[in-house]
Amino acid sequence: MDDLETLARTIYGEARGELYPGKIAVGCVVVNRSRIAARFFAEKGRPHPLFGSGTLAEACQAPWQFSCWNGLTDETKSAADPNLPKLLSVPLTDPLMAICVKAARAASDGPDITKSATHYYASGTPMPHWAVGKTPALTIGHHLFFNNIN
Repeated sequence: MDDLETLARTIYGEARGELYPGKIAVGCVVVNRSRIAARFFAEKGRPHPLFGSGTLAEACQAPWQFSCWNGLTDETKSAADPNLPKLLSVPLTDPLMAICVKAARAASDGPDITKSATHYYASGTPMPHWAVGKTPALTIGHHLFFNNIN
């Protein structure tokens, strides 16, 4: 699976219920994380502790970063996402997946619509510990996006 397909599958797993801008926004978060990881790797010569070495696939599949991939590694098996088998098997020609592929291309090739966000969570779900005391940079669809998480 190449970077673009992994990004599209992440968008499918994390934002398939969102309108198109919400899908792109989730993709932008992955792109932002991969860029941070690439800079870190270039400067330190080792992978970023959370986001990998700088590829989109590593940023998507890094343990505990995007819950749709939980269960892919031994480290995340305890919190396996029940949608992971569908995420891995849905064909790229599926109409919804085709939209996610288009959103992945837009996120990787286009402007960042998230104001450099590296984190998000869905409104209506419990606030993650990292968001306590933080103000979202913006809300797109059902997701709150943050660019001030260290």
